[in-house]
Amino acid sequence: MGEISIDPKFNIHETYKKVRILNPYRNSGAPASLPLIFTINTNLGTGASMAIPTYFSWVYDYEVNWGDGATTSGHTANASHNYAAHGVYTLEITGIFPQFYFNNTGDKTKITSIDQWGSINYSTIQNETFFSLIRSNINSIADDISWINLVTNAEHMFYYANLTSLPATMTLDSLQYNVGMFYKNNLTALPPLMRLDNLVNGNRMFIDNALTDLPSGITFPKLINGDYMFRGSTFPTNRYSQLLIDMESNNTNTGVKFHAGNSKYNASGQTARNALVARGWVFTDGGLAA
Repeated sequence: MGEISIDPKFNIHETYKKVRILNPYRNSGAPASLPLIFTINTNLGTGASMAIPTYFSWVYDYEVNWGDGATTSGHTANASHNYAAHGVYTLEITGIFPQFYFNNTGDKTKITSIDQWGSINYSTIQNETFFSLIRSNINSIADDISWINLVTNAEHMFYYANLTSLPATMTLDSLQYNVGMFYKNNLTALPPLMRLDNLVNGNRMFIDNALTDLPSGITFPKLINGDYMFRGSTFPTNRYSQLLIDMESNNTNTGVKFHAGNSKYNASGQTARNALVARGWVFTDGGLAA
């Protein structure tokens, strides 16, 4: 299958719901040797049970160890299990399992942590994976996240999660579209190696977190939409100014909206910002530093 090219000015959310049906994911067809391991607390939802949601367009064939002595296999779609009592359980999934797909439904509040991603070979599209319109209880994700660095689309992936930090090796090198990926998490810092060089649509990516700095490698050379991206954050004046200079030098796009939270810029940053405004860029930030 050839590469799919999409005009980023289209409705990204709706377009990629269609494209994901065509997207080849990274399953080899062989059972994974390292399981996906995650912890649930059934008290954080309805019923002493757990339902694992899948996306209808992916191919599944997986086994679940439910953490109470029960194991079921041969699942090609959603799987569910009833427990004898409410409690905390550690589950393991092996086999072909390209994606969770909670999409604001089901037992979205029962997962408390991802303890190991394993060698599952996940899809490179992870839209709506842990999406929840109420605060979810995911407070940590495992650091074996090389597969996440290959993800190209992550719309609402960790929307409204309780994450306070991200794995140090998270670079998101391949990410292009991600509306609200870390919407209203509790992040104050980003991994030092994060670059986001291929990011096109970062709308609301880190909205209402409280970031206090940006990794030095972030320059957003391909960004087209940064609307509400860093609302609620405040970067040091020198760092935000350097970002403005880098975007003016490296990003040739016009008409970009960029929200830098309460960050202020210095005189050098103002020069770059003015040049971007002349190209139709629209900024929301804290203005010129005194």
